[in-house]
Amino acid sequence: MKILVLNAGSSSLKFGVFDIASMRRRICDGLAFMGVQLDFDRNDAPDLSDHAAPQTQSYGSRVRVIVTETAEQLMIARETAHALARKAPATETIPVAVSGRHVHFRPQPSKLCSARTTLRRTKPLRQPGHWAAQERVTLEGPKERLERVAILGPLWERRQVEVSRTDSFVLGIDVPLRESGQLDGTPSVTLIGPAGKLLSDGLIVAARHIHATPQDAARLGLADRELIDVRVGARRPRTDLYASSGTRRREGIHRNAHRNRRGKRCRYRRLR
Repeated sequence: MKILVLNAGSSSLKFGVFDIASMRRRICDGLAFMGVQLDFDRNDAPDLSDHAAPQTQSYGSRVRVIVTETAEQLMIARETAHALARKAPATETIPVAVSGRHVHFRPQPSKLCSARTTLRRTKPLRQPGHWAAQERVTLEGPKERLERVAILGPLWERRQVEVSRTDSFVLGIDVPLRESGQLDGTPSVTLIGPAGKLLSDGLIVAARHIHATPQDAARLGLADRELIDVRVGARRPRTDLYASSGTRRREGIHRNAHRNRRGKRCRYRRLR
């Protein structure tokens, strides 16, 4: 530690039988093993005129001790001005899609699926440029298997297997909740295809998220990786609130939200 910053408080502020200067002295006494040495005279009467932040350590102290005045009113005024100046985001509904269990392959999946050099595309997905392959694989864990798991394209640099929390119980694997692409330290699962099987890491439960183009994100007041709240079923007696949903802002994608239940439409609100 090189610098210790303490609150100047108020001359009328008391902590039991100790005033604020005595409290600062007790704190520094407890940190003496780190080289903190306090000048008692400077500590008892710090000069705080003109918003100064005087140093109150004694000569020979290995740590600088700085005393600053309390400025709650200034901070409240700044936060209030910032909140009033912030442009209110647009309010509108967005579609919700269910992301079922699937696998993203690396560019060479043929040893697992078939003798073909490329996967056969069977249908396009909602996101432009994304597709489902005709080939399917089986996921095998310590407990049970999950049959006919979809393979989605385009191909990625690293293999990723996405399942739901319920699927993880079926497999018998403690699968972590991660954002897509955060695969370090993820557990392994056995992939079984027509041409063989392999043990692969990259097994995750994908965190819920919203896809948005830069244009939609700017209009809705969203930033990439920002956490927001998503409310589903606002017009029904039962409303679900999904807190801390991630935002993915990219070119050429379709605006929607992903979660692990049936599709609906939802409204979002920014986390304050």
